[in-house]
Amino acid sequence: MKRKRVIITIIICIIILFGATIFSISKFNVWNPFSSCLGMLEILFTDKEYTIVQNYPSRVAFCKTSASSNKTSIQYLDEYVRNRYSN
Repeated sequence: MKRKRVIITIIICIIILFGATIFSISKFNVWNPFSSCLGMLEILFTDKEYTIVQNYPSRVAFCKTSASSNKTSIQYLDEYVRNRYSN
């Protein structure tokens, strides 16, 4: 009985990981579901406007503009490119 629970738990974890990988590939074009998840959480729960999800090749995730912000998504993109190439 205990062995069946372990096998079912492992199968459920594999299915969840597979689903997260498919979501990561479809939305961010990134194979690593953990970096996509951490990037989404960073945007949702911090004040950052964008975050780097993958370094090479570079993948950046942008958040939607809020009502309190006067910046558009193009302005966030311009800021990111300016910061990246000024260093």
